[in-house]
Amino acid sequence: MFETERLILRAFRPSDADVLLSQVNELETQAHITPDPVVPRTQTWKEKPQAWAEGPGLFVIIESKETREVMGSFSLIAPPSKNREATVAITLGQKFVGKGHGTEVMKWGVTYGFKELGFHRIQLFVNETNERAVAAYKKVGFIEEGRMRKSWWKGGRFVDTIVMGILEDEWDIERGEPLAVTKG
Repeated sequence: MFETERLILRAFRPSDADVLLSQVNELETQAHITPDPVVPRTQTWKEKPQAWAEGPGLFVIIESKETREVMGSFSLIAPPSKNREATVAITLGQKFVGKGHGTEVMKWGVTYGFKELGFHRIQLFVNETNERAVAAYKKVGFIEEGRMRKSWWKGGRFVDTIVMGILEDEWDIERGEPLAVTKG
């Protein structure tokens, strides 16, 4: 339904659930996307994407234009609120990480969220050990707004959850990129 340079962002299909389950069962993927214990997810997990697709906001499957492979998912979770804000989440299978796909999807998602859905603020939560994601989010224009100290148990220790956000007046919706922000 939606396209970027290299990606198709489309509605969830029940047939996508097997691929998404496989991706969420990748150790490194699961360790970065949930503060829950890292354990093998079972077939019952496959009901979650359908619920996300029917929930408030936007949930799309990320697919490669070139190979038509399901690469992951992206969501803008937007409960009814007078504050016009959403929480963004992205999951990519490990073989697609580190190639700029996440940045490409995030730029599209932020633009779509501000331009078409009318959000004022988009936020995300990321654990501090996911350095690649933090760098990508900063590249897109997200700013660290705070930390939930020692809130995520990972690798035998507690790590911080970083709260990042971007406001509509920090984003050029026509060019799909952050505005230059002067710090002073």
